Amino acid sequence: MRLSTLVIGFSCVLGLSLQTLQAEVTEIMIALPDADASQTGRLFVVFTKDTRREPRLSISDSPAPRDASPFFAVDVENWDGSTIEFQPDAGFPIQSVMELGSGTWQVQALLDVNQVLSDLDSPGN
Repeated sequence: MRLSTLVIGFSCVLGLSLQTLQAEVTEIMIALPDADASQTGRLFVVFTKDTRREPRLSISDSPAPRDASPFFAVDVENWDGSTIEFQPDAGFPIQSVMELGSGTWQVQALLDVNQVLSDLDSPGN
């Protein structure tokens, strides 16, 4: 199976307390499927409360950011699955996962390797 056609599986470890209203994200871990080579592209981590579709399909360029699904992105070069730190300006419309509201979130990671088409639903992503 080619990595470029996969949505990367990962787990998001959330420290949720039933007695508090704020979610505390302690760690996000992304596991690359077994691959022979490192990968280059743009890594997206998308959060949504909409459970009817994949989180990556909820990203919008809507002029109303309050309606946009929060996501974070970083360019990776020769990425082998090692630790990546997202910069404070890597998110939209929020800047930190600590700004996520309370509730249950569906999360998805996507490695965009298509250098021609930038749509997250483009072939090869």
